[in-house]
Amino acid sequence: AAGWLDDPAAPWNKFARDPLVVKAALCAALSPAVAVMAEDSHPTCPPRWLDASPGAGGGGGGGGGGGEEVCVHPSSVVAQLTSPQLAHPFLVYLEKVKTARLYLRDVTAVSPLTLLLFGGPLTLFHAEGAVLVG
Repeated sequence: AAGWLDDPAAPWNKFARDPLVVKAALCAALSPAVAVMAEDSHPTCPPRWLDASPGAGGGGGGGGGGGEEVCVHPSSVVAQLTSPQLAHPFLVYLEKVKTARLYLRDVTAVSPLTLLLFGGPLTLFHAEGAVLVG
C-alpha cells in the first residue's frame, strides 16, 4: 500500500523529521511569499499580519511590514495563536485568497535566521542597521 514511500532510515532522509530543516526548505521554496507580524499586535489576541512579499500594497520586504493587511485563514492552526504563542514574527505562505478578507493559506512560522539564510536575496542598509529580504 505504501510501497512508493521512501525508507525513513535511508541516508537521504536523515533530516526529514527535523522541523527546523523542514521549515528551512519551506522558506526557500515559498520565498518571497512572506508575512510579518504587525508591531502593534495585541499580546492577548491573534496578531495582525502584513504581507511583505513584493508588490503587496506597500512593499516592506521580509523585515518591516508596510504591505497590505492579511489574515491567516481560519482553518489554519496558526489562526488562533496569540503573539506570545508564536516563537517568531514571520510566516511563509503558499497562497493568498481573497474572499470576505484577504487570507493566507498553508502558512508556516519561520525564524528571522531562517528567513535571512533561505529567504532570497538580501539588501543591506548599513546606516539604518537593517536588512531587506527578497
